[in-house]
Amino acid sequence: MTIEPLVAIDLSALSEPDPGLDQRELYEGWLRYQRHEFVQKLRDLSRDQLAAWSVPPLELSVLGLVRDMTQIEHDYVTWGLGGGEQHLQHGDDDTGGSAATGDADLRWYFEEVDRSNAAVSRDVVA
Repeated sequence: MTIEPLVAIDLSALSEPDPGLDQRELYEGWLRYQRHEFVQKLRDLSRDQLAAWSVPPLELSVLGLVRDMTQIEHDYVTWGLGGGEQHLQHGDDDTGGSAATGDADLRWYFEEVDRSNAAVSRDVVA
């Protein structure tokens, strides 16, 4: 079962950024690396596995983490650096998600990463 938003992602190994880079390049390198590691860990899961709670009764699934990371990308990078209006992608339910929402949740995550990258690429960060 293919999860559509993951099909075009290059999930080959990615090295940690060189600590000798200048501050901005190092920051951007760590963002790329951590995002890559996050997606690598969920790439082989089925939709049902993405939606399963990891340790019941804790109401958190891998999709919950995806939703949470989407909101973090927005709050700290897109909105934090880029300005504009803050919004809650999933309202107060960033721990939820279901097998039926998996593709949409991942698409929203990647769209927010794109918006974050655009905010970072503007000369907002000195």
